Amino acid sequence: MVKKHIPNRHVSPEAPAKSRAVNRIVTAVTLFVALWGAVLSTWVYMDQRQSSAPKIYVRMDVQAAGYDQSNTPVGDVQVLFLNVGKEGFSISPRVDILAIDSRTGKKVGAIAGFERNRPTDSRPQLLVLPVTLKPGEEALAQSSGLALSELVNSLDYAAVTFELSGGSRWIARFNDPDYLTWDANRRQLTGWSGGGLAERIK
Repeated sequence: MVKKHIPNRHVSPEAPAKSRAVNRIVTAVTLFVALWGAVLSTWVYMDQRQSSAPKIYVRMDVQAAGYDQSNTPVGDVQVLFLNVGKEGFSISPRVDILAIDSRTGKKVGAIAGFERNRPTDSRPQLLVLPVTLKPGEEALAQSSGLALSELVNSLDYAAVTFELSGGSRWIARFNDPDYLTWDANRRQLTGWSGGGLAERIK
């Protein structure tokens, strides 16, 4: 049997260095892909959460229907809620109204409620259960027979706060009304209207 002589293979000293460089590149690429996947997952989660969050347009209308004996404008406050989001929600039956008289700084509050007409009676009845709005649906809350001096003059600050089922509190601010009503004979403001998207406060 003839044994063949196999010469020793020469191993380049650069081979281990190249191997370490390749390993570092692979590790860096793997880390980048992992980080990108985490960022992408977070973005998708936040986008889905944002799209499913309630989106509520609120419009408040303050209008005097007359005057009392002290020449104070008296009338109604109506608050319209419109679901402009993609998911339904339920609003607590109590709606709080806050206003600050821009002339005196006096604060005033009022409570509005959702009403319905009973089948056998035309008189409105306040709802005691939450009002559910599907996408595109609206509901009207109202407070009637109020002395409106402070509310009418609350052009610097007026707001509506309400609660959704689940306990989240929301606020809609009306600092820039888009419609004013003026009594030319008495030379005084008798109403205004304004609207905007509500914001979650907790």
